[in-house]
Amino acid sequence: MKKICIILSIISSLLLILLIVFLIKLFEGPTTEDIYKDSQYNVVEVKAYDDSEFVSYGSAVLIDDIGTFITNAHVVSYEKSGKPFI
Repeated sequence: MKKICIILSIISSLLLILLIVFLIKLFEGPTTEDIYKDSQYNVVEVKAYDDSEFVSYGSAVLIDDIGTFITNAHVVSYEKSGKPFI
């Protein structure tokens, strides 16, 4: 009887450990590798020209399915006038 109780106790402890590991994995956030794989095609290069003169360069991030990009102001502002390219 005592051996059965010890075996059941060990099995219960192992099941509890497995449950804890499973729950940790379930609620764990994405890894850096996952984030890279998901976003590597959402970053684009932005080049701005005034007539035929190259004036600005940077990157932007695609944030939705309809083509909306986010970038920094210096990427889309003409340095000489401070006005955005439109």
